[in-house]
Amino acid sequence: MISRRAKKIWIAVLVAVFVLAGIQLTLTLLEYKQGEDIYKGATDEYVSEPVAEVVTKAAVLVSPIEIDFKSLNALNEDIVGWIWINDLKINYPLVRGSDNQKYLKYTYDGTYNKLGSIFMDFRNSRELDDPNTVIYGHNMWTDEMFGILEKYSDLEFYKNHKYVYILEEDMVRKYEVFSAYFTDAYGDSYTIEFPNIKSFNDYLFKMKNQSLIDTGVTVTKDDKIITLSTCKTRGEKTERFVVHAKQIFE
Repeated sequence: MISRRAKKIWIAVLVAVFVLAGIQLTLTLLEYKQGEDIYKGATDEYVSEPVAEVVTKAAVLVSPIEIDFKSLNALNEDIVGWIWINDLKINYPLVRGSDNQKYLKYTYDGTYNKLGSIFMDFRNSRELDDPNTVIYGHNMWTDEMFGILEKYSDLEFYKNHKYVYILEEDMVRKYEVFSAYFTDAYGDSYTIEFPNIKSFNDYLFKMKNQSLIDTGVTVTKDDKIITLSTCKTRGEKTERFVVHAKQIFE
């Protein structure tokens, strides 16, 4: 039998564990709140009021929002643009570091925070002129960062959020989503360099055909695409959810 003293020790240990867990959870939530406040501050300071989705046949696409890139670029030279999706929380500075590690835990303004940043793969060109530009963001349970991406597995959600905008100081790029699915962090989805046109065409065929939804969007070897990537909500640590979109206007 366990002695009364041993029971008291076990109870004390359990209480200490619960208290420490509670403190850790509180600190984590406070850090997330700090990160959310940082990004809310970014939209308040650098973004004009968002407007409704603009449909135009004009030669120049009207930007859905206006960004103060002059101030942003003075703040951090790693900022390469701004990513925006209508009616979603995806409304963030887009950064590119010298590796794919820093912005996992640093916000766009250099603050250490677990929310990290929305960041471009360091192997990609800042000018978004590669055949496939990969963009990463954490999957937050609050839907912050790229926490909303998994909803693209639902066709109705896709229909209401088909387009991704990447804004730059002197350019507006509009992309149309054509595929969304679960994959592995080390899978072909993250291919950036292609030895020839055929290999890129084969890649596009594979990425489109493993989509969980049928978007009806065609994609060809002449297209430039972006790959939005985030962790899977539940499952193995190496599982990811990706959304591919092709550029349709610049």
